[in-house]
Amino acid sequence: MNLLLLRSSSLKRTSCSFLSKSLSGNGFLISPSIALHYSTITPEKNNTLKAAEEHVNEINEINQKHKENHASEIKNQNSNSAPSKIQPISHKQTRLIVEKQIKFKETALRSPLLITLHRRLELPKSFELYSLARCLTCKGRTSQYSKNADNSALAYFGESLLDYYVTEHLITKYPRLPLKILENAVDAYTSDKVLHDVAANSWGIEADNSLPIDLALRDVDSSYYLGKLRYVERHKQLENDSNFIQIDTKKNSTTERNAMASAVKSILAVYYASTESLSETKKFIHAHILSRKLDVSSLFAFNQPTRELSVLCKRENLEPPVTRLISETGRLSRSPVFVAGVFSGTEKLGESYASSLQEAKIRAAVAALKNYYLYSPLNPKYPSDEDFSPALIVDHGDVIV
Repeated sequence: MNLLLLRSSSLKRTSCSFLSKSLSGNGFLISPSIALHYSTITPEKNNTLKAAEEHVNEINEINQKHKENHASEIKNQNSNSAPSKIQPISHKQTRLIVEKQIKFKETALRSPLLITLHRRLELPKSFELYSLARCLTCKGRTSQYSKNADNSALAYFGESLLDYYVTEHLITKYPRLPLKILENAVDAYTSDKVLHDVAANSWGIEADNSLPIDLALRDVDSSYYLGKLRYVERHKQLENDSNFIQIDTKKNSTTERNAMASAVKSILAVYYASTESLSETKKFIHAHILSRKLDVSSLFAFNQPTRELSVLCKRENLEPPVTRLISETGRLSRSPVFVAGVFSGTEKLGESYASSLQEAKIRAAVAALKNYYLYSPLNPKYPSDEDFSPALIVDHGDVIV
């Protein structure tokens, strides 16, 4: 009996130390008393304990080998890894970059096209000529003096300025414009086709379609080409022969249009950066972009003008519209003329004429709708003005038919 108790107590101590070591080795901190509580082993379970001990030892050995193999793999990767592509710039490279930038600025000062364009647009003195040359350099056709000097970032910022001031102008001038008409009107001022016309016909910017080898063959100073718009024409590679390319003339015209538009947007961005004044930038946009004539009334197209006018009058708490014949001439002749008007009570909403009475009524309804949507307040104040005060006119939105 004493021998059995002694054996049982020794088994408990052995299992206690085993569990304490195995759990501590796997990242657990456990006291011997807790291990003793979970290791109440009887002599009948001695074989199970030995099997468990052997199994845990095997797992620990496998984990240890895995850690050693993983550490050796990381060491080999660090020793065989390629050097980093980002290398510190030496003093010699910094000096060469500075010299190229200085040479680029000196070349821009000698460019007759840049000087002419600068004076034609009446740009301020703070608008440097080398900045103007960068505005004329599109992405992919960078200068030989500054490989990163393209107008992609400038065009992105200039587009934001242009969209803001054009939208502000239209909403302030026509506060009742429907959303679709407003979008089309903004596009009529800011589309690539319109900006291409501004750059090519109004500002006189020329596109440089020459090859880099022409500069050496013609023996012309490089400052001459800085005043032209430089861009890369789109092309596509032939699948059969990689030594030839096929020029797509349709895409070339689109590319030139986009390049001209990006040049205009870049000039707007640099104008703001050089003047540091939003008011001066707004004046420049109004003088060169918004000064173009746009017939907003031609953007409207009504499917059911008489019904839409009825819904509009009901929404504005007006009397239902009534179409009346105002005058006519030559009803039985070859070319009759009918003048019709739309009235809401005693107030005339619109008037028009046509060769038939029905068509005159429809045109009168269209004229009444345009008179409502194209309402323009006198001397409107823009939200970007310093003395701006909120308008008292609140639009109720588009008319849903």
